[in-house]
Amino acid sequence: EWNGNPMDKLFFTTLAHVNIPVGGEVQNSDYAAVGYDFQINEDKDIVYLIHRENPFFTNEPLTQGRGFIISKSVVSIAFYYFNSKTKQWVDQWDTRLQGKNYLPYAVLIRLILKDKNGAIVPFREIIRLRMGE
Repeated sequence: EWNGNPMDKLFFTTLAHVNIPVGGEVQNSDYAAVGYDFQINEDKDIVYLIHRENPFFTNEPLTQGRGFIISKSVVSIAFYYFNSKTKQWVDQWDTRLQGKNYLPYAVLIRLILKDKNGAIVPFREIIRLRMGE
């Protein structure tokens, strides 16, 4: 949480990575570890939404990788996961845990930003996972 608002993180792997040849060679595969998290500036008054992507296998693929700022005006970000077995939305999902080694059916993203005038701008999107049950 930050200032009483949810500040979730999301890390996943994908086979949808775009390979960009460098010097005529491609040094990686279609695999990538992708992450979305946040960073608070030094003055603790701005929250940045960060996208990270690492196209290489590493010991810690979900915490490494170059990051870039997507937004400098985050109020909150929250992810919810639809469990098709229980027919309920849950606020955490970890496929590494016993009994949860499957993907959620869908992910609900709630993002709240501030515009340049300080007005609150909410976004909500549901993404169905094609590989989910």
